[in-house]
Amino acid sequence: MYTSHFGFDSKPFKSKDPKDFYRNTNLDAACADILDGIRERRGFILLTGEAGIGKTFVLRRCMAEADDIRFVLLNNANLDFPDLLNYLCNALELPAAHLNTEQQGQRLLDALVMCARRNQTIALLIDDAHHLRASALCRLWEFVEVPSLPTQRLQVVLAGLPEIEGKLRQPDLQLIQDGIEVRCRLERLSNLETGLFIAHQFKVAGLEVGDLLSPPVIDRIAMHSQGELRAIAMLCDAILLFASLESNQRITPELVDDVARDCFLGARSQRPVAETQAPRHPVSVTAAPMSGADFELDLPDLDFTFDFDPAQAAVGESPAIEIPAIELEPATAMILEPLVRQASAPLAAIPELIPEAALPASPPLRAFAQLLEEAVAKQDRHDVRDRAALRFFHYGYLRLLRGASRARLTECEWRLARLAQTQQPVLIMLAAALRAPGSSGVLCALLINPTWWQYREIRLQARSPDLSFANDGRAVSLRLLGGRDAHPVYLEFHHMGGAGATQAGLRLEIDLRDHRGEWQAYVSRREIRLDLPLRRESGRDMGRMPAAEAHPDSFWPEPEGAENDAAAGAWLLNESGAAAPVITGSLASTLPLELEADAERTQRLHAATVQTLVRGTPLTRALLLSADPAQAPARIELVSRPFMVLGRYNTATGMGFGDFALGFVPKYNRISRLHGVICALGDQLALMPASNQGYTYTGRNGVRLERGRWEFLDAGDVLEICGLYRLRLTLGWDHRGERDPPGWDPAESRDKFGHYLLDLVDELQQRDPRANTDETQAQIRSRYLNLLRMQERVATMNGVGSPGALLYARFEREDEAGQQVVHYYLPKWLSLGSDPQSGLRINAAGVAPQQAELLLRDGMYWIQNLAGPGSVRVGCHGLETHEAIALEAGDVLGIGSARFTFEAY
Repeated sequence: MYTSHFGFDSKPFKSKDPKDFYRNTNLDAACADILDGIRERRGFILLTGEAGIGKTFVLRRCMAEADDIRFVLLNNANLDFPDLLNYLCNALELPAAHLNTEQQGQRLLDALVMCARRNQTIALLIDDAHHLRASALCRLWEFVEVPSLPTQRLQVVLAGLPEIEGKLRQPDLQLIQDGIEVRCRLERLSNLETGLFIAHQFKVAGLEVGDLLSPPVIDRIAMHSQGELRAIAMLCDAILLFASLESNQRITPELVDDVARDCFLGARSQRPVAETQAPRHPVSVTAAPMSGADFELDLPDLDFTFDFDPAQAAVGESPAIEIPAIELEPATAMILEPLVRQASAPLAAIPELIPEAALPASPPLRAFAQLLEEAVAKQDRHDVRDRAALRFFHYGYLRLLRGASRARLTECEWRLARLAQTQQPVLIMLAAALRAPGSSGVLCALLINPTWWQYREIRLQARSPDLSFANDGRAVSLRLLGGRDAHPVYLEFHHMGGAGATQAGLRLEIDLRDHRGEWQAYVSRREIRLDLPLRRESGRDMGRMPAAEAHPDSFWPEPEGAENDAAAGAWLLNESGAAAPVITGSLASTLPLELEADAERTQRLHAATVQTLVRGTPLTRALLLSADPAQAPARIELVSRPFMVLGRYNTATGMGFGDFALGFVPKYNRISRLHGVICALGDQLALMPASNQGYTYTGRNGVRLERGRWEFLDAGDVLEICGLYRLRLTLGWDHRGERDPPGWDPAESRDKFGHYLLDLVDELQQRDPRANTDETQAQIRSRYLNLLRMQERVATMNGVGSPGALLYARFEREDEAGQQVVHYYLPKWLSLGSDPQSGLRINAAGVAPQQAELLLRDGMYWIQNLAGPGSVRVGCHGLETHEAIALEAGDVLGIGSARFTFEAY
C-alpha cells in the first residue's frame, strides 16, 4: 500500500467523509441550485456534464449536506417505468412487492402525502440519466404531475451527459423540456483548479502536496487529465502506486507520462519477454467497458473508487467471440484498447517506426477482429449490398488471421498498433473490383467508428490523377454512424489510361463531424496504389516488407480459391445483384489505412459551419425526394408557412418561383412565374390567383377565378391550372382539436401579402418587353426576397405548429405527373404508411399501415418511428419504436424498403 510508503493517513482519493469533499465555485453552485430546487418543489432538475467531470460527486455531496430531504439514488437508469416504481418502493421501505404497477404508484403517492405533512421532501436522483428510456421518462413525468399540490410531488434530479439535452428535445419529451426550471452544467477544472484539487485531497489524507508533487508534475497531470475529476484522481492514484512499487520517493514528469499511457491514454509497451508467444488455442475476447474507471493493470492495490460505484453493473458489454489461433514470432506485447477519448481531436504525432524484430503480438489483431464482429452483428440494419460488403471485409480479415499471408499479417499487426498509438478516430478499409476489360470498376470504402460516440456525419472524397470518379470522387455522406459500428460507401471509377493501364494511385480526404457537431479534416497519410490488372498474391514479392515510408499503401488481391471471390466482385460491381462481367481475380482490398490531420481544411470547415449540440436544420419548407416514383411521388414539397406561393417550375433547369412547383407538362409556359398564393392563417385556407389572362388562369370546381380576389377552400375542392391539369385538395384534421374560427381577423395580413404579390407580378410583366438589364434584375430580386421575408415573419406570428385542428393540406395532381410531384401544407404532422388513408401513402415492402409521422416542431422537421425498431432509418441510425429525431438537409431516410432524401429548397 502506498499510504504507508509516503506517510498518508489514508488514501487521498477514497475519502467519503462529507467534510472532505473538494469545493470550487462551479461545484458549490451546482450543489446549492439542486438543493434549493428540491426544497422549493421545482419538480424536475437537470444536471449535465461530460463523463468523469463530477456529476456523481455532486449528487453524493447533496445527499450528505441535506438532512431535511430523503434521497433515493438510482445508479442504473436503464429501467422501465414499472421497475422505477419498484425500485422507489424498495428504497423507501414500502411493502409493495405483491402489488401491480398501478397499486405501487398509489402506494408511493400516499407516502409522498405523509412526508409532505411532516414537511419532508423525497427526491429521486437518477445518475447516468441519458440512459433512461423515453417511455419511462414520459411516465415518470406524468407520475410526478399527479398530485395537485407541489409539496406532495416527487422531486427528480436527472444527471447525465450533455446528450440528454438533445434527447429532451424530442417531441414526446417536450413537456419535460419546457418544465425544467433548474439547469446546472459542470465544467472541467482549469490547470490551476487541478492543482488545488490535488492539494486538497493530499491535505485531507494528512500530507502536503508540495512534499511529493512538484509544479511541473502537477502541470503534466493537468495536461493528461484535461480537467476531469475522475481522470485526475485515477492518474494520481496510479502514479503513487507505481512510485511505491519502485520504492521511489521522487515523482517525475516522465513517470506521469508512463503511467498515463497505461491508465487511459493509450497502449504502453512493456519490456520484451522472450518466452511470450501468441496463444495456440482460441482466445475469448470481450469488449472493454465504456467507463474510464474500469481499467485493468492487474495490480490489486489499485482500488480507486472516487466518483465511481463498483456495485453498479457494467452496461453494454459485448458477448465473447472466438478468434482463430495465431502463431507469431516472439514479440513485444501491445494492447489495442477501444478508443474512448474525444474523437475529433487531431491525430497524435506519428511515432518512430516499430522495428520488425519488435512487432507487436496478437492483441491488436484480436481487438480489431472484435470491432468487425460487433459491426457485422448489426448488419441486419443494412441492405443486401451493404451486408455483402461487411461479410467480405470480415471474412477476409479472419482468413488473414488464419495464416493466409504471413507478410500481410505482419504488416497488419504493425499497422493496427500504430493506429492505436495515434488514436485515429475513424478507420478505413478499401476494396476494388474491375469490370471487363479492366478499365472501370467500383471502389468500396468501409468506414469504421471505433469509439463509443455516435458520429453526426462522415464525408469521403477520393482524388486520383489516374482515375476518373463519379460525382467528382465524393461518396454519399454517412449520417449518424453509431459507436463501434461500420458502414460502406461506393464510388464508380474509370481509368483514364484505358484498358492498357497498369497502375493507378489515389488519396482520400475525410471530413468527420463528431457528436458535438465539430468538424475535423483528415487525409490519407500515403498514396494508395492500385495495380491493373490485379495480380494474385502468388505473383507478388512476399519476402521482407520494406519500411512503411518507402512504399505506398497497396490493394492486396484475393488469393486463388478464396471464397467470396467472383461473387464478391459481383455484389460490388452491380448493386442490383444481377450478373455482372467480372474479371477473374478482379477483387482486391487494403489493410486499415493511416490518416493524418489536415489543419488547413479543418480551419475551412470551422469557418463554414456553426458547431451545435442540437441536431436539425431550421426550415419552413423542405423537399422529400423519393428514390422510386413507383413507391411515392418523386418530389414531395413540404411547406410550413401560412403563405404559400404557387409558381412556374422548369423541369429542364430545375428552377422556379414560389413554394409549390407548377408545371411538369409540355405547355408549362402557360403558367405564370408567380401564379397565385394560398393563405392558411387561422386554419382557414384561401386562394388568390395572381394572373387571369387568356390561357393563364386558375379555376376552382370548374369556375374561373378572378385575379386578386381571395376564395376560401375546403376539402374536396379541385383547382384547375391553366386548363393543363387539376389539383385535388385533401385536408387532415385533428378531431381532438377545435375547429372554431381564430380569435383575430386574418384578412388584413392576407390582403397586405396579396397586394405585395400582385405588385411583384405587375413588375415582372412590365419587365418582359424591356431589355433585361442588371438594374431591373436587381429590383426584381430585392422585391422577391422581401416577399420571402414577409412569409417568414408571418409564419412566426401565426405560430405554425402550435395547437390547432388542421394537421396538413395535400394538393394532389390528377394527371400522369401525380407520381412526379405532390404539394403539402404542414402546420402540425403528416402520417406516413401503406394505408390508403395515410397523409403520404408509401407503396413499398416493409412499410406498415402506420409506419411513421413527419412533424414540425420548434421550426424544424422531425420524423418519428411508429413501427418496429429499425423500421425507420435516418442515415445509419435505426430509430427505436416511438423515437423521434430532427432532420438535417441531406439526410437519407429509409422507411421500410423505400428511400428518400430530405433537402432544403
